[in-house]
Amino acid sequence: MNYLYLNPLSQQPITSSFVFNKRNEKIDWRRIAAVDVERITRELDFQVLQDNIQHIALCNIDMEIDTRAMDPNFAKLFKIAQLIIEYLLVCQDQIANQLVDYEQIKGKSLHDQDESRREIEKLRNDLNTTKKESKKRKKIIEEQQKMLMSQRPPHHTCPVCAHSFLTIDYLQAHIHRRHPEYGSGREHDIDSEKEIQRVKDELRSKETELQLIKVQK
Repeated sequence: MNYLYLNPLSQQPITSSFVFNKRNEKIDWRRIAAVDVERITRELDFQVLQDNIQHIALCNIDMEIDTRAMDPNFAKLFKIAQLIIEYLLVCQDQIANQLVDYEQIKGKSLHDQDESRREIEKLRNDLNTTKKESKKRKKIIEEQQKMLMSQRPPHHTCPVCAHSFLTIDYLQAHIHRRHPEYGSGREHDIDSEKEIQRVKDELRSKETELQLIKVQK
């Protein structure tokens, strides 16, 4: 039966401190007599086998029966079967311990996986937030640039020589100094331009305040 075969290359090594137990148990012959082997085979009653492992595997067969009256190979067969049972019990314990270790490793892996998933989700949210903030700041910078462009002082051009000046006062001083013959008839016009420029400056200031309010919202 191949499924009972233990592959020496795949089995876990038994610890060097392992020793087989001494055979000092007594066989419970009444319990043995009550066992129905055919029923165990038919119903797979493993509990009965479990209940009889210890006193069979650890009994001293030489003290239970007169082995001189039987085939020596039969006694040897029984003792080998006892060693096999004990060996399989050790393997069972090792497998149980390995399952516990596996469950712990699995639990840690799942925990690490959840942590990684949460970290990835956090990074994704941070990235989206950063993109939104970057877009918002870009919009604010664009609005500020527009406001700065709108706040640039206008140029006033001399009607005679086409020189440009930042203010009406500079233009008026230039005309009086460079073009006195033209300036006498322009004083009233320059005063009007000053008033118009003052109104424009006030209007531009109000527009800037409105744009700042919109950006802050």
